[in-house]
Amino acid sequence: MLNKGKSAYWKNLPVDNRLVLYILPLLLIISFIVYKDLLFADFLQYDDIGNVVQNLSITDFSIKNIKTIFTTSVYYSYNPITFLSYALEYQLFGMSSAGFHFTNILLHLLNIFLVFRFVSLLVKEKSIALITAALFALHPIHADVVGWISARSYLLGTLFFLLSLIYYIQYLKSSPKKNAKIILSLLFFVFACLSKSQAVTLAPVILLVNWIYKTKYDLRQLIIVSIFFCIAVATGLLTIYFRTDAGNTEIIPEYSFIQKVFVISVSIVGYILKVIYPIGLTAIDSFPGRSSNGTLAVMAYISPALILIAGIFMLKFRKKAPVIVFSLLFFFLTVFVTQISFVEDGFCANRYFYLSSIGIYLPLAVLGIWIYKKAASYRYWIITAAVIMLIFLAGITHYRSDSWKNTLSLSSSIIENSPDVTMAYNIRGVWYYEHMEYERSIQDFNKAISIFPAYSSAYYNRGLSLAAMQNFTSALKDYDRAIELNPNFVSAFVARGVLFLSVNQDYPMAIDDFNKAVSLDPVNARAYYNRGLTYFRMRNVEEACKNWYKVNALGYSQADNMIARYCR
Repeated sequence: MLNKGKSAYWKNLPVDNRLVLYILPLLLIISFIVYKDLLFADFLQYDDIGNVVQNLSITDFSIKNIKTIFTTSVYYSYNPITFLSYALEYQLFGMSSAGFHFTNILLHLLNIFLVFRFVSLLVKEKSIALITAALFALHPIHADVVGWISARSYLLGTLFFLLSLIYYIQYLKSSPKKNAKIILSLLFFVFACLSKSQAVTLAPVILLVNWIYKTKYDLRQLIIVSIFFCIAVATGLLTIYFRTDAGNTEIIPEYSFIQKVFVISVSIVGYILKVIYPIGLTAIDSFPGRSSNGTLAVMAYISPALILIAGIFMLKFRKKAPVIVFSLLFFFLTVFVTQISFVEDGFCANRYFYLSSIGIYLPLAVLGIWIYKKAASYRYWIITAAVIMLIFLAGITHYRSDSWKNTLSLSSSIIENSPDVTMAYNIRGVWYYEHMEYERSIQDFNKAISIFPAYSSAYYNRGLSLAAMQNFTSALKDYDRAIELNPNFVSAFVARGVLFLSVNQDYPMAIDDFNKAVSLDPVNARAYYNRGLTYFRMRNVEEACKNWYKVNALGYSQADNMIARYCR
């Protein structure tokens, strides 16, 4: 009787719900299989070392250290929830890259489910939500976010963004209005903002949700919307205060304000083109170059027109196709804010599209179901084509995730697809340097400098390789050039100071460089340690010990032996 009851219950379920029970778990399993090889991937020179490996703030899970995480910036930005997640992982896995990659994959799986849940609240047909979730799960453009440990902020930001949005919609649908749901929505919004500043776009998205649900703006609703915007503004101010690499144009062409508008337009349209044609995707895209007369490529001038056409479409069909209009506005709102900051690897960066992609996948899912219903006699072929397409996307995603296994594979993949990306040569050169392949590293740094002669990081890194090859004269010239190009280059001051200390034995010059490094970066343990060594060689043991004690206070053990031997 029990089995019969279960069978009857199953048969009475709507077809959409039965599809969900089958397909959604299968989609999650397939997604894990696609990304499982990342469990064997390394930490990358591409920010992972600074964000995780050398980040002392994640190795201690004390109240004091948690306070530090929430009151300071790490590696140019302020994403305390993200670094808190790293600290939790360190307690569980130690400094094992597999544990950090596993968390990334797990967060992606949770986001797939949340995308399905969010879309199912917007549309009645679960099949549309499933297709949207499937595209989100398997499209190769997302391999960068899942494969890159330092992209954790995008995974967490999207997770809390969607949770906030889901609870807000449930609050709107509840009758009477349930305070617990709006409180949870606001709380998750705060978590999202503290994970990734892109989440501030939830405030205007809330207005879109109110529009699509025809919400009346009484006093209660106005207060709620105002709170969302206050949180967004506060996050924006914190981001501006803590972000130190915004506007970093070291290897970015000089653009006028109008040209930047065109570049942003190209980037936004570029995301849509990547969805349609996901071949040759790369972790870093080249900023659009300019011809000798200063003009940009033709696409730069076409893109604003395409965006304008999309705007006219949305205005015309806002009543006939509100879900599609909502989706496209969701995409534009959430992606636009990411394009304003011109950072080295920011042009059309795949990681910026992770959250925004929902706004493109949903209209595609609606279109697919519409074609399926209209072409009744071809449904078998439509389903077959859809399955083949998803298998194709999964295959490319698996292939792309493989490029994230280590720094060499990533940088080589970028160079293969975008041979003029200067940053990729610099990253690969650092990998060769760390593996003591100094000649190959110098070749890559030479290539980076030939593409962009004012690239201070490439000069600094080439100096390190030259010093490792005992070519100290050339190394000193490269350090000088790096500092000339970037007068605030802390690492270059430290490296030059070490050369003055160890090779030239010019102690006053070494002290000057270490003093400059410490003035620029008061928590630079390497500068304090070497300044201590310099004072020690100058027979000033008292000053040497002061510097070594500072190293110890910063949490490093590098100076412990010197303290034990000479500081009593």
